[in-house]
Amino acid sequence: NDDIEDCTRCDIGKYTSTVGSDDAATCIDCAAGKYSSMMGATSDAACLDCAVGKYSEVSGATSGAVCSDCAAGKFSPNVGNDEETDCELCPCGKYSTDVGAPSADTCVDCMAGKFSAQQGNAAESECVECIAGKYSTVVGMCEDLCEECGAGKYSATLGNDELADCMDCSPGKYSTTPGIMSDDECEECPAGKYSTEVGRAHPDDCIECGCGKYSTVRGAQDEDTCQACDAGKYSSNEGNDEETDCTPCAAGKYS
Repeated sequence: NDDIEDCTRCDIGKYTSTVGSDDAATCIDCAAGKYSSMMGATSDAACLDCAVGKYSEVSGATSGAVCSDCAAGKFSPNVGNDEETDCELCPCGKYSTDVGAPSADTCVDCMAGKFSAQQGNAAESECVECIAGKYSTVVGMCEDLCEECGAGKYSATLGNDELADCMDCSPGKYSTTPGIMSDDECEECPAGKYSTEVGRAHPDDCIECGCGKYSTVRGAQDEDTCQACDAGKYSSNEGNDEETDCTPCAAGKYS
């Protein structure tokens, strides 16, 4: 060779610092996680890092187009990632729909009323809803810390995010059990009693029919269900639940 132009440059995606080389094998591939579009590069400084939020497992890459985005549910704040596992998972209780995310800031909390124990969630739908009968006001929960609706209340819906989502048991009913899922699970006041109020949590909240009255109705919602004993009968007891609880007046007396 009699001219510098006879020296062949290393291809793009490669470099060599060797002087006087007579073999293309001395041209070294840019490492995975890097690329170079420069011909005749003389050091690995010409190999550019894949950007944050990306990675490449390809050596000798000639363009940044070879750098792949970290998938949704993942992120990477580092440059030059050389394998997919360099993309970090969003923590539990969070998700991200972004691809190529550069930081954990793209990971969004699961909403109140939901939780997720797994990492790397790629959609809000991967957050699990609190079951019926429960609620949670906390965002970003990593486990099921959903609270039960209190006694006297219920919820038939999923994913409740506030106490107000728990509904009161109807008048004429009560419940001592927290976390129930429907008004049908609220127990009826027994015959001889009634309740005009909602959200009752104890059987003692059911009011007894007064003396001289009875009621055969379960789940009664007002005092009008309490009927007076028939003429000629009486009762000094409260909470009578059948007509036979009314006692006939003794011989020689009337009512």
